[in-house]
Amino acid sequence: AYVFGVPQGDVLDPLWPDGEVLLDGERLPIATLTHADDFSGTHDPTGIFLAAGRGVAQRSERLELSVLDLAALLFYLSDRPVPDDLDGVLPEPLLDPQHRAQHPPRTVAAADLPTLAPPVAAGAEPATDEAITERLRSLGYVE
Repeated sequence: AYVFGVPQGDVLDPLWPDGEVLLDGERLPIATLTHADDFSGTHDPTGIFLAAGRGVAQRSERLELSVLDLAALLFYLSDRPVPDDLDGVLPEPLLDPQHRAQHPPRTVAAADLPTLAPPVAAGAEPATDEAITERLRSLGYVE
């Protein structure tokens, strides 16, 4: 299980700071599953990620996980090959070793995957990469 940050808002208020969570039959103080960081409230790279179930290793310590690696993990856990053009990598520490031995990760050439054409309004031209980049820049996502 991975948890980063101190709970924000009212969703976890009943648990914070002295509550407990049940993780694989073990009661753990929620404070042991958190890592306090400074949060800006906007697009902070630190977030909360919890995983449990088939294929996931049982861990209770905090680890760092790149958001880029989540796509590869989700492909693997849903028994799909991981596209070879993903920026992230399959986070091995999260994988149950026995499950991984029985279900080795597979890759697929991204060029071989089907694609979806974006919807384009009648008579409109599809957006170019430059137009999309400029729109993202105007929203503050790209410098």
